[in-house]
Amino acid sequence: MCCLSGFSQVSFGVKAGVNFTKITLEDDPNDFRFSDDDGTGFHFGAFAGLDLNSSFGLQTEALYSREGIKDQYADYINIPVFLKWYPVAPVHLGVGPQIGFLANTELIKGQYENVAFGALINLGADIADFTVSARYVIGLSNVLDREYQLGTPPNINPFTIEGKENNFQLSLGYTF
Repeated sequence: MCCLSGFSQVSFGVKAGVNFTKITLEDDPNDFRFSDDDGTGFHFGAFAGLDLNSSFGLQTEALYSREGIKDQYADYINIPVFLKWYPVAPVHLGVGPQIGFLANTELIKGQYENVAFGALINLGADIADFTVSARYVIGLSNVLDREYQLGTPPNINPFTIEGKENNFQLSLGYTF
């Protein structure tokens, strides 16, 4: 770590972990389910932290993250930024926004949105040069946008299924 001024200290590191994803469907007129299966994926990337004082800090990350359900995934470049509060060292709690940019998808382009917004709640611990965390990312925007048609001619009912993605993440990181 290097000292900037007063209490401020900057740190950098890398992290990786596992994602558990659930998509909550909205506006489902015929109780049609896209999938009820949760998805398991991964994430990895880098982070930068700024300790403001002994109780508060900021952290931002750049993560490549595989999300989605079952075999229907989307890869995002996620950029979370959150405020960290250290109620008791080495434990920290964090809250903040996240923006994700679609990098790749197994589905046809246009069925997943290109940008996803979320809010995160983070619980972690910094032990020596290592950090462990459990995080829940609440989807604030629809990531899924699929059009379907039900029925047989001439009684075809088109409808769109939209869904918000929520992720639970477990991570292990190393601070330089």
